[in-house]
Amino acid sequence: MAEAIHPDEAPKSSGSDAQVKKPKKRRGQHLLAAVRGITKGGVETILGTDRLKAAAGAEHAKNRIGVLGSGPTVDPGGPIDFPARYKGKKGHAYITATATTPALSWTEWKEDVHPVFSIAIADIQEIKKVGGLGWKSKLVVGWATQREVADGILIIDKLGNKTQLTAIRLREELFNRLISIGAQMWEAW
Repeated sequence: MAEAIHPDEAPKSSGSDAQVKKPKKRRGQHLLAAVRGITKGGVETILGTDRLKAAAGAEHAKNRIGVLGSGPTVDPGGPIDFPARYKGKKGHAYITATATTPALSWTEWKEDVHPVFSIAIADIQEIKKVGGLGWKSKLVVGWATQREVADGILIIDKLGNKTQLTAIRLREELFNRLISIGAQMWEAW
């Protein structure tokens, strides 16, 4: 019984056994890491120039600002507050359901009482999910940077006014909330 409680240590292996059991080096992983690093540098350079282009007034560049998250330190927001960008500016999209008519609003600051725009949910005619990048670019950028790529939504009201929110980390949640609030019926395409 004492031997079962305190078994003898296994004999130490000789030097020749240690040499046989060494794992082989994988050169493919080193090559893949090098390609990923080069791609990451190119992606960050291209997305960095978007800030300059957006400052010059390019709409496509404004839509791409903020598509890469800064990491898990960002407060994800929800269920009524969604960090988003409007025309390239950081801000927050709010769903107000406690007022007489539910509405979607956007402000630059969290405590701002005067929104830049406000759209009543009943006045929304169409909601489209849009990508910040094309699907191929999204795959490459996500792989190279190992970060989530955020997308946006396009809202068209009954008057035909188009409002686009971009770089929404919780786009699916915002979309689901918008289509679930109100008495309207939605048609899926």
